[in-house]
Amino acid sequence: MNWEFLLEKEDRQKLQLLRLLDRQPNQKVRIKEIQEMLGYSYYLVKNTILEIEKDILELDLSNYFAIEITETYVNLYEKMNANTTLFLHHYLRGSIQVKILTELFFKEHFSISQFAEEHFSSYAFVYKRFLQLKQSLKDEGIKIDRRNRIVGEEHTIWLFFGHLFQTIYSIEEI
Repeated sequence: MNWEFLLEKEDRQKLQLLRLLDRQPNQKVRIKEIQEMLGYSYYLVKNTILEIEKDILELDLSNYFAIEITETYVNLYEKMNANTTLFLHHYLRGSIQVKILTELFFKEHFSISQFAEEHFSSYAFVYKRFLQLKQSLKDEGIKIDRRNRIVGEEHTIWLFFGHLFQTIYSIEEI
């Protein structure tokens, strides 16, 4: 399943760039080509790469990945048969929409204002993500009712959440 709809725009951009590099035979692409293929500006390409470098360090993935940028090329180094799916797992874990989904799944009552306060976010930010999530879940056959409860076909709901949690967490964490 494609979980990118649960990511923030910046994480989606980083993942798109990583996947583009990952698909190349030598994982090396000219910056100009990245700009053309992804529709990014030169500044956005450079900034996204800097963010990926930060993520590699913060997520402790330096044993698996390194990214290098020159004036004309971007090169992704993958070690130990790692692939960019590792980034997806980490980005999903930090996603506000995944956190909302988790609370909807495990708690009986979900309050947008309480969630915003607990996650040091504004009500408007969380409400916008909540509405996006409601719309995205409709495409999956799942709805959120007026009382902020997950409704729909039970089998569909269990499959969706089972797959989501399996994607994000290791077996030990589940």
